[in-house]
Amino acid sequence: MTEARAMILSAGLGTRFKPWTDHHPKALALVNGKSLLQRNIEYLQQSGVRNVVVNVHHFADQIISAIEKNNGWGSNVTISDEKEEVLETGGGILKAKPLLKANRFITLNVDILTDADLGRMMDFHLQQGALITLATTERKLPVIYFLMETTGFAAGEIHLQEMKGSVFHLTY
Repeated sequence: MTEARAMILSAGLGTRFKPWTDHHPKALALVNGKSLLQRNIEYLQQSGVRNVVVNVHHFADQIISAIEKNNGWGSNVTISDEKEEVLETGGGILKAKPLLKANRFITLNVDILTDADLGRMMDFHLQQGALITLATTERKLPVIYFLMETTGFAAGEIHLQEMKGSVFHLTY
């Protein structure tokens, strides 16, 4: 199996972090002295993931500079450049796929902090033979609709009233 790889989605405008993001990228927001980006890179390292792609757009040069200054915080970090146009989640992942050099990879949003056991989740994903595995946290929600599409046709919906730290997976 190919060495585990990951992508950290860091290109967003950080509108919920304003006014701080008027001058800085959300990825470099500090939490207890460490940036969100550093925390997620270190989180991935705990599960043996040291090859990471980071997409950049908003204040991209600040993110690139921080990665270079800190030697990727001990990981091999590759930049997926979206400076010209932010591609949103799907477009960003599609653009970065050649940089990931893997059919199987982990994707994290830079502004999510968790202590979930990523190794256990990866093992579960492989055991299930899943196409996609999605971890959620416990929270009360209104109904959420997941529409899965394969070959251009809707495959179904999942209606959730409450999520309790679940892991969902999709297989074919």
